[in-house]
Amino acid sequence: MIQRPTTIDVVVVGVSVAAYLRSHLSHLCGDELRYSFEHRHVHGVINNLKFYSRSTATSCTFQARAVAVTQCSQPKKYPEVQSGKHYLCSGGIIGYGADIYAVLTHKVVADGDDDQLYYTNIYLDAELRDKFKIKLDHKSEIFQNLNGARDDVKLMFEEGLPYVENTAYSTRPIVLHGNGLSKMYLLFLTNYVPGMWTVNRGCSWCDDDLIRLNDREESAYPLVTVALFIEKPTPFMEEHLQLFTSQFYPKKRIDLFIHSATRYHAQHIDTFLTEFKDQYRSIHHISANKSVTEWVARNAGISHCVEKGCEFYFVVDSEAQLVNPRAIQLLVEQNL
Repeated sequence: MIQRPTTIDVVVVGVSVAAYLRSHLSHLCGDELRYSFEHRHVHGVINNLKFYSRSTATSCTFQARAVAVTQCSQPKKYPEVQSGKHYLCSGGIIGYGADIYAVLTHKVVADGDDDQLYYTNIYLDAELRDKFKIKLDHKSEIFQNLNGARDDVKLMFEEGLPYVENTAYSTRPIVLHGNGLSKMYLLFLTNYVPGMWTVNRGCSWCDDDLIRLNDREESAYPLVTVALFIEKPTPFMEEHLQLFTSQFYPKKRIDLFIHSATRYHAQHIDTFLTEFKDQYRSIHHISANKSVTEWVARNAGISHCVEKGCEFYFVVDSEAQLVNPRAIQLLVEQNL
């Protein structure tokens, strides 16, 4: 038997996934392994996919989910599953290019069509399912959808190296799919996998692309726009402002943007502006008298950063206290 190559091409797509893939894969001869996922959701590829070349019985493998999408819910038509998740999820597909292309060109896929429904209808047709050799990843051996499965997914370590395990099926998923409320858990996991943090080394990327401020004159420090948002009466406002002004980062490299939505702190802000108006590179103040809403002010802060040519944008809400006088400096050095 001729072994298929394991060249991997990751295709990141958005809405109208099937239509996009159809145009993207039309040139393939069939010996390239393809993996696609929806860009609307967040994914983390946490291992390589070379293992897939060992399986030739299946042309296309789809992610599975425990709950059916409402408009695609036809549980009686699904093949019986002894163990694992039952329903097809279009969020992740893996297979060889020509095989996926055959599925995509079975029927016309318009740009606005429902991809989930398209794939489901093909899978539920036993004849088409056999023709295209489609199967679902019932036990999360490849894809792990985190939404609704957090209790089943654990961060584990083996010989100091992190990996993710699905404890319900004792599998080690290769791709994490975090949509909806599970995105925060995905962010947590990807602080560790793939190899982002190890027991022996700690953070494996924290020393990448550092900015060495010690090698620069202060006049060459990166420009930072700091946005202070005072959206409600806040205790210890004087201390808040004092801690901010105590930052070691050169004030002439800071453009300050202040939005104060409450007149309660008008005197505090006026005193601050009088004392420091000439010390910072610039200060732009939107007072409570202008009745600018919070979301408009926050958008304006980003626009102000761009206008000033900032290299970093740092937001401080009034409830936060910058107790570390090197906070801005350390963040800039980390190039975060």
